[in-house]
Amino acid sequence: IKYLANLFGNPHKEINTLPVAGTKGKGNICLKITECLRAAGYKTGLYTSPHLFTFRERIQVNGNYISEDEFIKYSSSILDCPELRAKLKEYGFFDVTTLMSFLYFRDKKVDVAVIETGIGGLYDTTNIIDPLLSIITSIGFDHCDILGNTCLLYTSAAAD
Repeated sequence: IKYLANLFGNPHKEINTLPVAGTKGKGNICLKITECLRAAGYKTGLYTSPHLFTFRERIQVNGNYISEDEFIKYSSSILDCPELRAKLKEYGFFDVTTLMSFLYFRDKKVDVAVIETGIGGLYDTTNIIDPLLSIITSIGFDHCDILGNTCLLYTSAAAD
């Protein structure tokens, strides 16, 4: 995703982030942190997955979902990028939606964005951020097909 983010001016470098990683409870922790920060007066971004009812709930600012018009604007700007089209097979859905959230949070000038990671570690799209603080919930053996099926392999990939 570094190449992709660079095409769009590295928006992740312009926002303060708090990633939340782990196997269980990431979404709840993200929501609680976001609400605490909002109660303290911060303008917050929240990026989570999966969504429950609408895709737009994955990307929020101060508890408000990205609007349909903004979703179309941001997704179109990414998918219409000629450099990306040439390499589209190299990137997945999570890559594009993560970049979209970074762009949106930058443009909305959030004070802090709470980011729910994907698989975590070495292979996670969100690992390009330079966080204020990283939060890790409990960790279990999931995504073994990608991260490895032994304790050493798994923890090595997950901790990177």
